[in-house]
Order: sequence, then C-alpha cells, then structure tokens
Amino acid sequence: MTTKKLREENELLRSEIEGLKNQLYKISEDLKTQQATAASKSSRTAEAKQAKDTIERTNSEERAEAVVFMSKQYDDLEVFRKQATQDIQQITKKLDSISKKCDEITEAIELAEQYSYQYNIKIMGVPQLNEKESAETTASLCMKLFTAMGVTDVSLQDIDIAHRVQSRRPSQNSNPIICKFVRRLAKEKIMAARKHALDNITPDQL
Repeated sequence: MTTKKLREENELLRSEIEGLKNQLYKISEDLKTQQATAASKSSRTAEAKQAKDTIERTNSEERAEAVVFMSKQYDDLEVFRKQATQDIQQITKKLDSISKKCDEITEAIELAEQYSYQYNIKIMGVPQLNEKESAETTASLCMKLFTAMGVTDVSLQDIDIAHRVQSRRPSQNSNPIICKFVRRLAKEKIMAARKHALDNITPDQL
C-alpha cells in the first residue's frame, strides 16, 4: 500500500473517531435532558400534590396515582441511564481501538517515507527549461547531469521519477529537483561521484 493510500485510510479512521465522539456527546446530552425532564415532572407532581393537600381535595386514589407516576418515571430514567452507560462504554472502547489503529498507520507511513527517502536525492541549481517542465524532461536533465559527472552506468530506467519542487523561500533560482531511483545502488553511485565532479560541470553540459 502506498503512503498516499495509508494517509487516506488514516484520515477515514480519524473521521470515524470524530463521528463516534459526536455520538457520545449526543448520548450525554440526551441523558442530561432526560434527567432534567424527570426532575421537572417530579417537581410539578410535588407542587400539584401540595396544592391538593392545601385545599383538602386530594383523595387516596389521586395520591396513589401520583406515586405510580413518579415510580414509573424513575424506572424509565434508570433504564435509560443503564443503556446510556453501556453505549458510552462501548463507544469509548471502540474509540480507543480506532485511535490505536491511527497510531499504527501513522507509524507505518513514517517508516514507509523514511524507506522511500533512501532512494531520493535533491539536486540544486539545474536550469529550468520552462515553468511547466514535464517529469520526462526533468529526468532527461538528471541523466545529462549524471553523464557530465562521469557516471555512465546509471540509465534512465534507474530513475523512478524526477520532478521539480517549490523552494521554501522565494528565489530567482531554478526550483530544486527531487530524483527518486528504483534501486539504492544507483543513488550511491551518484552520491560517490558528486564530490569530485560538481565543481567542474558547466551549464553547457546540461
């Protein structure tokens, strides 16, 4: 799997984490609402009972009905609390599992990139023929540079891709080239030759 695919999968997992967090927040808010509703109903029931007692119109049946009503509300609240607690625990467990996967993917991406960078070299100062230089043109420039350096046993087939990258700071110089080889041996040959050849290369040789 390419690092691009790994990053995409990692982003999908992180999106799932955010979705689960939102779900957890909703459950918590529903629990608060249920508690507030039950408390409000209980308060209204108590006020009604007190008013009835005051005007001496509350009979035993009405009192029993009020007790049953409050008991049912309490039972419903307890059922909701238990279910909400279970849901929160399950979501938390899944969040932990997904977070662990995200960490593993991030580590895999970093390792893959480190391994990939072993095949890369960054070349500065090569004239840029045009603003929209193709990868094929850039690779050909690299081959001319390598030949001028005296490296003759590295071919175009040894280059995976070559492309320009934007400089970190604005500059009038040509953009640097990133040249990625398909084998590390080719890179090592170029790196071994650069110390002795770069000072003697002229723009006419490129």
